This record gives sequence, C-alpha cells and structure tokens, in this order.
Amino acid sequence: MTGDSTLERPREALSALYPIPRQTNVHLGRMYITDECFTAEDARVGPGGAAWLRDATEASDRAHGVVPATAEWA
Repeated sequence: MTGDSTLERPREALSALYPIPRQTNVHLGRMYITDECFTAEDARVGPGGAAWLRDATEASDRAHGVVPATAEWA
C-alpha cells in the first residue's frame, strides 16, 4: 500500500457521506495541527506526527492539482 493510498482512504470514506473536494481536504489536513484533540493525541503518541500528516495530505492534494496555499473551503 502506498502512502498516497493510505491518505486517500479517510477522504474516500467520508466522501461516501458527503463530497470532500481536494480543496477541502487541504483544510481537513491542517486540522491535524490546529485542533486541540488531534494535537493532544499527537503529543501522546509521539511528537511530529500531526505535522507529518498535514504535510503528507498537502503533498497528496498538490499531486492532484491543488495549490494548498490558495485552497478554499469548498
């Protein structure tokens, strides 16, 4: 399984309930470092994981044509 496919599974699962465009996915990825629940879990598991997940999500979305710096909540 590639890293990209691992990142796609949550987006695809949520998209079954409601569409998650890649521009929105950028913002969801950023939530890993801005939401206290995620950052607290990150601190418990090990430092740096939330930032890595955000960066990996942005890289995946970038590879699919999204510019993270200008991504709007869609």
